[in-house]
Amino acid sequence: MAEFGQHDVFNLNTAPALPKGKACVTCRLRKIKCDGARPVCTQCREAQRAEDCEYVAVRAPSSTHALEKRVAALRARVKDLQTQHTSGSSNLAPPHASPQASVPLTGGSGTSGATSEPITSPSVDLSREETELLIRLFFAQNQPLWFLDSNFFRSSLGLESTGASAASSTLLLAMGAATASHPQASSFNEPALTGLALSRIGSTHNDSAHPMHAIQAHVLLGAHLLRAGRFTQGLSLLSDGLSFALALGLHRPEPDSLLTTFRPPRPILPTPNPISAGEHVRGFWTIFVLERLWAMALGTVTRARLTADGGRDGGMIVNTLWPEDATAHQNARDTLSFLRQSGPIAADGNSALTLSVKATLLLERSYEVASQMAEAENDVVDSPDAHALDERINSFATALGPPLFASRDNLLAHILLRGATLQLHSRIPGDPRAMSAARALAAMAPVLRPDQNDALGMLEPAIGIVIPAACRALIAAMLADTSGTPTDVDPAQVPMAALEALQGILGAWQAYSAYIGIQLNRVLQERIDS
Repeated sequence: MAEFGQHDVFNLNTAPALPKGKACVTCRLRKIKCDGARPVCTQCREAQRAEDCEYVAVRAPSSTHALEKRVAALRARVKDLQTQHTSGSSNLAPPHASPQASVPLTGGSGTSGATSEPITSPSVDLSREETELLIRLFFAQNQPLWFLDSNFFRSSLGLESTGASAASSTLLLAMGAATASHPQASSFNEPALTGLALSRIGSTHNDSAHPMHAIQAHVLLGAHLLRAGRFTQGLSLLSDGLSFALALGLHRPEPDSLLTTFRPPRPILPTPNPISAGEHVRGFWTIFVLERLWAMALGTVTRARLTADGGRDGGMIVNTLWPEDATAHQNARDTLSFLRQSGPIAADGNSALTLSVKATLLLERSYEVASQMAEAENDVVDSPDAHALDERINSFATALGPPLFASRDNLLAHILLRGATLQLHSRIPGDPRAMSAARALAAMAPVLRPDQNDALGMLEPAIGIVIPAACRALIAAMLADTSGTPTDVDPAQVPMAALEALQGILGAWQAYSAYIGIQLNRVLQERIDS
């Protein structure tokens, strides 16, 4: 992310000294100070060693040496899995390894009472019984990142007499990795499932029968790796999945009647039926938003740059219908043109995914406008663009209604809209509009706790981006008040209770998300330093 002024509450790359064990592996080996920048720290970037900059999330490392040995072992294990899959080996362990060194997909170490035997079939896939258990446990939770038709997906697995296709089998492995933390899934070996899914994910693009299964696998596996703190791998999978969706033409579906001699048909996807049409629409918007949010969270650029002037700048035009219109017999034209228009943004009748798309793009637009104001060095008066954007954000938030009464799926839009307000108005410490947004987020604390019946989904990057920004806005306002600077900050507008509530949200999520845990540690350090 670009720096948007002295008080850029969203700047994640100017953090204080990292806690012990939080530096990248390369800086630890070189015994130099690491700034923890993601996805590549400053030291590795300047040394042109970006490909070696990796972070390993550990709770309490016994020693740096032990951590480095663990990283080396994991790298070697993944390489072995890839080599054996390529050569068609029927055993997950290398030929010279002892039986104890094998990594079965079930029977994970440290689980008592596990009755499942290691899989020894040549395909090293899950058995039918294990697949049925995995699917049942997966769908026992609300899965906000799942966009396929569940019934059609189940039936498609049963129709494949020769076994699951490349994309379908990889998707099952990704589902298993994402479900392995479930209490009833203790027999599943998460590292083995993840490693095998990673070794196969590249081949899913060649599965012309199930291209949407390939995108779904990228979504689930990418989100799983990001949750575990494997940020470079996770974001790379999401970016690859988005690129594949664009290659399939999911952003510009057109009915066959519009094809002409100079408009060749899409080479892969056939004319959709009502079920597949819904999957195409939901799949595109899901990977579109998820990749965008994680790109913002990690301070990098998205794979899909949107047009700002109807396509003349070389940016992407999206013609995909909104999810609620997926089965309608109509064709969209420049679906995201609302961003370049004025007036209120529609919210009535929108699905949760549609609301999330609109809120994500408003947050992204707030970055651009705040950057322009910072470059103009005008810290007092909002620009006309900022004023117009602020009105649209506020009207959209009002149309959504009170967040405390919103469905859990709609909470994402509420969080992102408050984040957009914070980005626009945190240049001056104590700005009432930023304080109002921070207090609104703090008031949402009771409904923002993790729910064991819900997968993290897009809430994880949204909370990791916006809640720390709200904390920084409150801290900056309190510092301005105690320093006596002429900011006219009302101490009553920056209650300590709001800051504690926001930290409580981060604290509740840190056990589930490595990224949110990092952000909480930075906020705590900033409070100490202040």
